[in-house]
Amino acid sequence: MQPAVATSTRESNPNDWLAIAVAELRTLRRLARTWVTVALTIALLGTTFVYYTDLHSLPGLARPGDNLLRFMWPSLSGDVLWFLMAALVFLAFDARDRDEHVRVDEVLDSRRVTNLALLSGRLCAAVVAILVPLAGALLLIQIVGTLGPAFGWHVYPIEPVAVLAFLFVDAVPALIAWCALVSLLAVVVRNRLAVAVAALALLGLTMWVDANAPSYLLPAVSLLHVNDNWASDLAPRFADAWTLLQRGSVLL
Repeated sequence: MQPAVATSTRESNPNDWLAIAVAELRTLRRLARTWVTVALTIALLGTTFVYYTDLHSLPGLARPGDNLLRFMWPSLSGDVLWFLMAALVFLAFDARDRDEHVRVDEVLDSRRVTNLALLSGRLCAAVVAILVPLAGALLLIQIVGTLGPAFGWHVYPIEPVAVLAFLFVDAVPALIAWCALVSLLAVVVRNRLAVAVAALALLGLTMWVDANAPSYLLPAVSLLHVNDNWASDLAPRFADAWTLLQRGSVLL
């Protein structure tokens, strides 16, 4: 009698990526670097808010719009995005090495889960781990800036359309594409230090291109849409069709 041979196919449930994302979030929650990233994100935005609020209140500088974060946010949001992309490197560059370190890599390889589900789940987890503290810090700034004047504080919220545009038009596509690139480097290079160095070097190149590209090329190559879209209470603008098309291309 022939022994039964176990066969395995890579047919996965469409919700596998969600289960993997939840599991990866639990893992990231236990890492000290995740909490360092959260603390630095909140500190960066909080310090920026306090600094420009105090600067605007100084005698001789309190003219409408001067040094007021409400309208200066688009010119500062690029630095925030670069910081988040750098932080994302240290959340996504060693996922496979962590599996091997805790000896679950063979278990994962034997599961009925596709590579796409595994990678997309981990990508979503890393991006969510970055976006949640960012959104929380921006929401706190908006609450303090809105309610602060009732307590006599000289604070103002950031122009809301600029905040929404930064979150959904700039941050989400850029972080997803960047996390995918870091994951690709992690698979190809397989050395954590080399992955981190290569990713940070590419980030530096991205920043250089954004700063030095001709203005007519910025809508095509920049991860930020502030090159022609400033915060305004009179004529707020979210994003035009060409910007959304470029972001869709980035995601693809």
